[in-house]
Amino acid sequence: STPSDIVIMANSPGELSAFAIPVASQFKKKSPDSRLILILTPCQYASGMEVEFAKNKNLFDVILSSEEYKKLALTGKLPPNISFTKNGLILYLGGDLLHPIILSKRFGFKAYAYLAGEHVGMTGQFEKFFVPYKEKFEKRIPASKLIEV
Repeated sequence: STPSDIVIMANSPGELSAFAIPVASQFKKKSPDSRLILILTPCQYASGMEVEFAKNKNLFDVILSSEEYKKLALTGKLPPNISFTKNGLILYLGGDLLHPIILSKRFGFKAYAYLAGEHVGMTGQFEKFFVPYKEKFEKRIPASKLIEV
């Protein structure tokens, strides 16, 4: 079968180091034939060093900067020499939930999200939500879509 793309989206230095790197490490172990793609979304707290930091971890096959992501979101154009497979999923680890929805629609990938905060919207666009406490989200998201982690 064709290897899948696992797209991990993160927006801040904290999410990159606390969530994206450990999650990518686990995907690399459990799904070594999959291609790991990191997409950084715009963040007011970005240091400008996120791409370099992620490259130094040697986990990702492709890394898109927030500038490259903005072009992709607005025009649908990927940077030269980068393409996505037909199989894949998007795992969003923080920020605006609109970002994974844009890519999910553009590439036909199922979207998943980790939620810790109270703000929840567009729940119908996601397959599942990973949450720290189900009770916190059950009033706004169907229980069948919640996975407690």
